[in-house]
Amino acid sequence: MIPAAREATAPVPDGVRIALVHDWLTGMRGGEKVLEVLCGLYPRAELFTLVHVPGSVAPAIERLRIHRSFVSHLPLAKRLYRHYLPLFRRRSSSSTWTASTSS
Repeated sequence: MIPAAREATAPVPDGVRIALVHDWLTGMRGGEKVLEVLCGLYPRAELFTLVHVPGSVAPAIERLRIHRSFVSHLPLAKRLYRHYLPLFRRRSSSSTWTASTSS
């Protein structure tokens, strides 16, 4: 993680919810490293993902409230999650700012 990002958080106006969206949380690669910095900037953000394998990503990511989709409960989702991608639905509301990352 970038040292400055560890200590600083981004200002968020009152009433604005931050949602971070990442395709799947199954290991630490390039996209997850970007997500780790965003989690440091927005520690109160909620994180939405298709599949989350607990313990597979950095503590800064694991600390957020992580919402997994129904896809994570499908057979073999931890291993074959890419095959379920077409089932993932995109949701957002007008009061939510979304930053999406992918590896």
